[in-house]
Amino acid sequence: MRRLFVRQKKNLGISPKHAYEAKIIGGELAWPKDEILNAGWFTLDEIRGMKNKLRSSWIMEAIDIMEKNIVLQVGVKALLQNEQGEYLLLHRSLIKYPEIKGSWDIVGGRIEVGKTLLENLQREIKEETGLIFKGVPKLIAAQDILRNPERHVVRLTYLGQVTGTVSLDVTENDDFKWCDWKELNEVEDMDIYFKQLLEDKTFLEK
Repeated sequence: MRRLFVRQKKNLGISPKHAYEAKIIGGELAWPKDEILNAGWFTLDEIRGMKNKLRSSWIMEAIDIMEKNIVLQVGVKALLQNEQGEYLLLHRSLIKYPEIKGSWDIVGGRIEVGKTLLENLQREIKEETGLIFKGVPKLIAAQDILRNPERHVVRLTYLGQVTGTVSLDVTENDDFKWCDWKELNEVEDMDIYFKQLLEDKTFLEK
């Protein structure tokens, strides 16, 4: 695999300002001649061979990250509360998620790139439950999930009010229940990351 690298007139390297200016036009690379001397595709080993000439240390740091092939994912979750003050839990389908640990969880999933966090959260809630947000949700927690050495997941959890009637997407979840705070803390087989939030009650004070 080769990465795009540019040689600027005064320095060897690539800056955030000019990172996008070497473009593929008609199958060939093209770039602004007043700013960039030339551009080309290089393997990581070839770029490492230019180490002593590189202008920015962050280039080498970026190479280290690429070599590890770590995938970064962001997920949004929502602890939803109805007008009676009850909280919604969903039971993950064991057909779709046969190896899941902690089958009771709150609404949520991975974000779609190019959409805002709120847009992603609204989409997940609508798709999984059919419920509608009331007002603006409040961010209550950010967690790192590092179960897989090749994947770093950042899980953002919100607290929000909803209206409507639950209509499950049964391909994802096969059951649901509304719980008061005491019942919520007594649920067995809970998602371990949501359980951590319940045990750390400080988010209720935010």
